[in-house]
Amino acid sequence: MLGITAASSKPAEFRVHAKGALANGCTRQQVQDVLLLVAMYCGLPAAIETTRIAAEIFGEAPEQASGPAAKP
Repeated sequence: MLGITAASSKPAEFRVHAKGALANGCTRQQVQDVLLLVAMYCGLPAAIETTRIAAEIFGEAPEQASGPAAKP
């Protein structure tokens, strides 16, 4: 859903789905990977606004631990 809302220039919808994705366990890296693919396949104009929104959301959300060091 992140890719669809980013590619179709729906920033309000992207914000809602990005927050939901982070709340449901997606990592920041996964969101950034989606935006990289949007930039490559749909063009930079489609990805610029959503990348800015993602950066705002990352500033609000607590850092999620990931990788082998994150496991107790």
